[in-house]
Amino acid sequence: MYLRNPALPLSQGDIFPEFPSIYLPNREVLVVSEVEGNERAYQVEAPQPGPWRDAAGRTITKNVIVRAAESNIIVISQTCDVERAETRVIDGMLRPGLRSWVTYCPMIPMRDIEGDQNRLDNIRKNELVYLHWLPEYGSAGIDLAESVVCFPQVSSILKAEVPSQTSDLASRIASLESPFREQVAARFAYFFSRVALPMQYPVGTTHAPGSLVRETGNYVCSACGGENTLLEARDRRRFPNAHCAGARWRFGGRPQ
Repeated sequence: MYLRNPALPLSQGDIFPEFPSIYLPNREVLVVSEVEGNERAYQVEAPQPGPWRDAAGRTITKNVIVRAAESNIIVISQTCDVERAETRVIDGMLRPGLRSWVTYCPMIPMRDIEGDQNRLDNIRKNELVYLHWLPEYGSAGIDLAESVVCFPQVSSILKAEVPSQTSDLASRIASLESPFREQVAARFAYFFSRVALPMQYPVGTTHAPGSLVRETGNYVCSACGGENTLLEARDRRRFPNAHCAGARWRFGGRPQ
């Protein structure tokens, strides 16, 4: 599942240690900007919301002090986008701040995740769309704790002119082999490609006892229409046994 080869170039599925995943704490951030005429001097400004514009209304670039959590990270960008010659040619035509970016996600150790055994089992089964579980591994010079790739905390780093100099490849812990690398990429793509529609079941759909409740609403016994119950889709709750033996729960019941 994992391999370690220092000679390989930077690629999708590479895992690096103690790398910052950056996020803004809120809309009000501390801004640090360059002193005009002196690119090596900086001044701290009062917290203010972005975007930032000059007197003429043009957007200006400033450095922002943000929070960052250090953890192992895994490269999400496609290897072809990192190394492709055509991309490097285009990058060479742009100033550094406009070059391509390498996208990555943090890997959160399972020991840092709170929850009951049922929730942890669901994570290990990859039932949570925003997390991808990876097992621990300790062999061939690789030492990885059981972790989850956290898709919502995706970050990027500016790609160097020589792509493999973007990060110190000597510090690379390991790389995911195929098809596990493609599996992470596919689930990441699915997470971000979901259409933002309500998740509500069509009225009349039925659900077996023991299956996950994914929509808050009223449910009745499919056999007799009795025992109207309001079930909530939280904490990965599962449907209890229905009112009648062998029956299912029908969505769309009305309070009596």
